[in-house]
Amino acid sequence: MKFAVYLVAESSARLGSLTEFARIPEAVFETPLLLLHTRGASVPHLSYDLLQMVSTGHYMLQMPLVTLVDHTKNVKAFGKGIAEFAGLKIVDI
Repeated sequence: MKFAVYLVAESSARLGSLTEFARIPEAVFETPLLLLHTRGASVPHLSYDLLQMVSTGHYMLQMPLVTLVDHTKNVKAFGKGIAEFAGLKIVDI
């Protein structure tokens, strides 16, 4: 992953982009951006419908392994992958 800074504003906000991801090399995320932290593959206190009101653009999901490791048997038994399990079926995970 590469972070390129284009401009640093007086407020210290950095305008830039995140590029060159190993799994999705064509992806470009402009910053600042919405980064959603998850616990057990879901965003605490934020349903999918509410998420659509928060942002209609692209956003990133952070899925720490420590919050997913207890759910591996459940996800495997569910049989449809982590995206369906978390209710994020239209998100490419």
